Amino acid sequence: MNHSNKGSIVWILLVCLFLFQGEYSYAINYNFADRTFLQEIEEAGGRVMMDYTAVYIPSQDKTYYECMVWDTKTGVSKLYYYNYTDKNFVAYEDNVQLPVTPLGGQVEGKVMMDYTAVHIPSEDKTYYECMVWDTKTGLSKLYYYNFSDKKFVAYEDNVQLPKAPLGIDVKDGVMMDYTSVHVPSQDKTYYECMVWSLNTGVSKLYFYDYTEKKFIAYKDNVQLPPSPLGKRTTTPIMMDYMAVHVPAEDKTYYECMVWDTQTGDSKLYFYDYTEKKFIAYKDNVQLPTNPLGSSVEGQIMMDYTSVHVPSEDKTYYECMIWDTKTGVSKLYFYNYTDKKFVTYGDNVQLPTTPLGKKPIGNLQLDYTSVHVPSEDKTYYECMFWDQTTGVSKLYFYAYDTKKFKPYEDNVQLPAKPVQLPQREEDDLDLDLELDDLDLDLDLENLELEDLDEDGSDGGDE
Repeated sequence: MNHSNKGSIVWILLVCLFLFQGEYSYAINYNFADRTFLQEIEEAGGRVMMDYTAVYIPSQDKTYYECMVWDTKTGVSKLYYYNYTDKNFVAYEDNVQLPVTPLGGQVEGKVMMDYTAVHIPSEDKTYYECMVWDTKTGLSKLYYYNFSDKKFVAYEDNVQLPKAPLGIDVKDGVMMDYTSVHVPSQDKTYYECMVWSLNTGVSKLYFYDYTEKKFIAYKDNVQLPPSPLGKRTTTPIMMDYMAVHVPAEDKTYYECMVWDTQTGDSKLYFYDYTEKKFIAYKDNVQLPTNPLGSSVEGQIMMDYTSVHVPSEDKTYYECMIWDTKTGVSKLYFYNYTDKKFVTYGDNVQLPTTPLGKKPIGNLQLDYTSVHVPSEDKTYYECMFWDQTTGVSKLYFYAYDTKKFKPYEDNVQLPAKPVQLPQREEDDLDLDLELDDLDLDLDLENLELEDLDEDGSDGGDE
């Protein structure tokens, strides 16, 4: 290698190091398209997850907003709530937080959580629960907030899911979606948990049996088909299970959105009370095959949600879809007139860079809606965050401007919402050493005089 090339490469190297250590460190190009949802989490630093929720309390005419933030590698978490007095999100005291090791032992995969809250009007009481599980083994633990002890405690063993919830040998990629819905006419709350294999799409739906006092799997006729997308696939499968009660009909609608995270192909199922099984909606109700309408750089993720508005006796169904690498998203709603899902106008869509700049790692979001009867108004919110840094931004739909916009800084979560332990082999500051670069350079023999005083390498034009 001649001096000319060596000098040029050294300057390029120094510039790359500067960019890597500065605010433009996201310029490093990981090929996220070749990774699954869990594999993306396993990337160095890509380990911050969040679950944002809202529950309305009629007796107080008040909505409680909370956000569970956790480290998927250690299980360390922090639960925040919106403080109306201070007008910001603050962390609960230590006694309210989950244990530091919520699964009680060593985790083989990643720690995932699903935090939920349901209000029971007859008791004027809200039940807060958190399902925690190991993605590799499927081992889980369900916690509930104990109002007497003023802390989260794990249910007794009889209430917990079985150790192998899918009943088969799953090497990795066990996912769960825990949900609860209250039925006023029965004064009863139905608790369910959808468990599936990320790699195969095979699933099992559990419900809490009040007679047996434990979670048991529904019979086969109620379960989703083993190949929910209609064909076997080698690409990762995700699901979003939900339930909404419609008082005017005294009926609960159960649905499950299933999709391929690489292609975006999806299928929406509903429980048919006549057939007593889950069946897919007709094609006109399904999402388009290319829901983002553009090239995707990362994984395709979805958040399917529904909210019932009693004054209209109408349920609004929406689905937020986004690219985990770029943050580009598209919000769909079910149009009752056209009888299909269509996208909102551009003014309603979220910005293409929701965090204000391209994320360093993987970008995730949690879309939620809650109806407030006293105002006859539905609040729509969307929490975005960078899995590597934990930096987030909470948006709300502003009816006056008819678009989503971020809350003021005082309402946002702190820049570092959960403490991540620093490790030499997994430093979230992404420090880069020269020895880490596989370049054929003789750096030890490179002398300053190899470069001219003006910084050029002295080579020919």
